[in-house]
Amino acid sequence: MEGVLADTILVNGAPWPFMEVSNTMYRFRVLNASNARRYKLELDPPPSGEDSFIQVGSDVGLLGAPVPHQHIPIAPAERFDVVIDFSKHEVGTEVTLKNRIGEGTTAQLMRFRVVRAERDESSVPDRLAEVEPVDPDGATERRFRFHRADVHGRGWVIDFQVLSRSGWIKWSPRPQDAGWKDTVDLLLDEEVRLAVRFEGYRGKYVFHCHNLEHEDMMMANFEVV
Repeated sequence: MEGVLADTILVNGAPWPFMEVSNTMYRFRVLNASNARRYKLELDPPPSGEDSFIQVGSDVGLLGAPVPHQHIPIAPAERFDVVIDFSKHEVGTEVTLKNRIGEGTTAQLMRFRVVRAERDESSVPDRLAEVEPVDPDGATERRFRFHRADVHGRGWVIDFQVLSRSGWIKWSPRPQDAGWKDTVDLLLDEEVRLAVRFEGYRGKYVFHCHNLEHEDMMMANFEVV
């Protein structure tokens, strides 16, 4: 019931593939479609003197501004749009996309081969989209308790913004929590505070866990009247 963790990671249906790239920027849409496995994505070697990824989008759409990451934790059903700048690597370099919390055959996902030099006039803008922060002041607050203490990755089919996280202490959202999301990674003994707008529909909204082995047992609804 903890979820099946197999020993072969597929990327677009292929085990440990490689992709030939030029020394330019590439944008990738990353989805964790694993049964229950979480990942911590990182490039090896990383770009010289810079972070591995520039995040430009999340589950629902573009961020307000790009967010750089050395590594990206991603739980089942989470999605991220990221830019990788291969101009920081010499032609002939091989770059491995690794899973830093994996072991053995699950420690690496795929490999990029920088095989040619091309002119690149692309750039990542400082501003990407208008993301209006949700003001929770005066909003109705509801609290949900999940009784299985060892489950990761709660999924909602309604859009929300992450306001804060807390365990023993309260802290700000993770950098990966930016923008509008519909899936949030919830760790052991962790709480997360969300702001949700229920607009345009009066009725039931479903939410569930994204661990496939027990998501049917952890499905409920929130009714707006």
